[in-house]
Amino acid sequence: MGGGEPTMQPGFLAEFLRKCHEQGIHTALDTSGYVKWQELEEILKHVDLVLYDLKYIDPAKHAEYTGVSNELILENARRISGKAIPMFVRVPVIPGYTDGENNIIGILEFARTLESVAKVDLLPFHRLGEPKYKKLGRNYVFEGAQPPADEHMSRLKRLVASFGLPAKTVSK
Repeated sequence: MGGGEPTMQPGFLAEFLRKCHEQGIHTALDTSGYVKWQELEEILKHVDLVLYDLKYIDPAKHAEYTGVSNELILENARRISGKAIPMFVRVPVIPGYTDGENNIIGILEFARTLESVAKVDLLPFHRLGEPKYKKLGRNYVFEGAQPPADEHMSRLKRLVASFGLPAKTVSK
């Protein structure tokens, strides 16, 4: 599922994924992980793969930029890993925000502790959402921000590999 945080509708999501499994459909959950464990655990009963976004490892920065602490997010990642559900850690690479080496290293150190992490996806910032914000009359906080340079993305991919984690850079 995509296009927002699917766990915001946990009952519907769990039922939808259950029905997919009944039909033999492979299921994946793309989530920020900011959801009560009890709700997430019910959803995970019907999930084959988890795409898990990690934006900031530092709790203060995470709260500053997202409005919520990352404690629940990190704890849920640990719990998912404990269930041995394959997980792709996805890191949005936003210049001036999430792309600092210290942040990426912190995320990789954490990801390396999760036994079910199959790979790390580096997601370069893009401006595709900007017209939607303007159409809705909303302030676009990344006004003027540019996608990260290819060399920077290559450097981050090598950094991921240096942690012994398979890396993929998703195209811009």
